Amino acid sequence: MKRSRKIHFGAFRLDTVDQELFRGDEKIHLRPKTYAVLRHLAERPGQTVTKDELSREIWPEGGDDDVIKGCVYEIRTRLGDDKNNPKIIETRPRIGYRFVAEARTDQLSLQLASFVQPEHMPVHPGPENEPSLPLLPAPLNSLLEAYY
Repeated sequence: MKRSRKIHFGAFRLDTVDQELFRGDEKIHLRPKTYAVLRHLAERPGQTVTKDELSREIWPEGGDDDVIKGCVYEIRTRLGDDKNNPKIIETRPRIGYRFVAEARTDQLSLQLASFVQPEHMPVHPGPENEPSLPLLPAPLNSLLEAYY
């Protein structure tokens, strides 16, 4: 059984398993590389992603600035984002792009989720058929218990 992971931002929902983007129930078509750029940025909210990183991650065979700009233009057009007053993707001139919309998964903000489950953190096994959980400092455990 494949497990769905969704990133919500504004009126949009990005399904990272089925590689689809929705506004409410309406599916928004993006070309595969454009979707990959949006996903890469959305998974790193608030962080500047350089053009070199995008090129390396999305186009291992090589992608230039014009291709990246074209994908960002397509994202902005489909999502109704304004380059001069961005609500979703901000251009960092001569550097790259930053996802500025508030992003969350089904239960946690992405910033907290990335803190809670970094790949290098030790884990303890959960009950059968449940994912392993990271070993967390007591104050963070208290915060998560209060959240739920």
